[in-house]
Amino acid sequence: MALPRNPREKYLQISIIVPCYNAKTTIEKCVISLLDQDFPKEDYEIIIVDDASTDNCLDLIQDDHIKKIKAPSNKGPGVARNLGAEMAQGEILAFTDSDCIAPSHWLTKIKEGFDNGNHIAVFAGYNGTARNSPLENFALLECRFRQSALTYHLELSSTSNFSCYRFAFEHIKGFPIYSIWGKDPLIKPFWGSEDLEIAYLLYEAYEDKIIWDNENGVTHHFHSEIVKYAQQQAFFASASIVSYFKYPNIGNAGESSGRSSALSQIFSLFPLLLGLLGFKWSVFYIAPFASYLLIVVANTKLLKFINEQTTGSFPRWLYSSYLFVRNISWTYGFIRGLFWGPGVWFGKTHEPI
Repeated sequence: MALPRNPREKYLQISIIVPCYNAKTTIEKCVISLLDQDFPKEDYEIIIVDDASTDNCLDLIQDDHIKKIKAPSNKGPGVARNLGAEMAQGEILAFTDSDCIAPSHWLTKIKEGFDNGNHIAVFAGYNGTARNSPLENFALLECRFRQSALTYHLELSSTSNFSCYRFAFEHIKGFPIYSIWGKDPLIKPFWGSEDLEIAYLLYEAYEDKIIWDNENGVTHHFHSEIVKYAQQQAFFASASIVSYFKYPNIGNAGESSGRSSALSQIFSLFPLLLGLLGFKWSVFYIAPFASYLLIVVANTKLLKFINEQTTGSFPRWLYSSYLFVRNISWTYGFIRGLFWGPGVWFGKTHEPI
């Protein structure tokens, strides 16, 4: 059966939508890569949505072929993407982020995939890091390890490299806009796990017509500072828990290996948590090492994968230390998310007209 097409009489083939917020250090490289596609220029457009940045990053974009939208207030990337989609004229919407660099074949591969397949949406990952620091390499390889064997995985969806038919995006009403604890969703929407949520909404509507593409990755600016990396991981963990409160059936969609893996990482910190609760110095000294050892054991395959993929210029213990930080961040984020999550019961949802 042929898939339904956008009923518009005239449309472009692809609209690229890029949300940005204080992206002065990365937006230029992103835009250059999007202009340097081997796809016919007349068949695609680029829409940059500035989410009320304070660094004037939009001023760096001078190309007349790029549409620029300035949001009146900062509401998060999901809302910014919805604004871009409203302006888009493409049959296919392709999303990436302002800290990503697309390969020259990115759009060609996207279009070929939709032409040759029977799918509605495609999520894809990363093909490299913008810089060569050990933490960025760890973040990239950790993502690749979890994504390497996937045909589709709900929890590993990534809107930094995501495309779908316009009619499907409109059918699910775009990225969900809602608040927690009674706030106005049009003024203070909650965001942080919009990747997971839009994947779930598409899955609910189209099920097996969503795929994962391991081949068409983008280069990403991962965090190179350990504190910012830890804060990001904790925030994403908290936001994911909120998504489970918002959409209780999300746990029944897609594969479950990601959820079980995340829980096992959190459980590996039990010795540390028990040591902190025990307030006995002998236990306090031993507990971190016990948790560290459990994390290494639980991630033996990942550490082996990282060791095989790197040149050996960075010591293996460094990567296991990053794992320790990641697990602490996930655990803190999980606990915080349990406090944030019930807020959706008192929040409000904005339904687009």
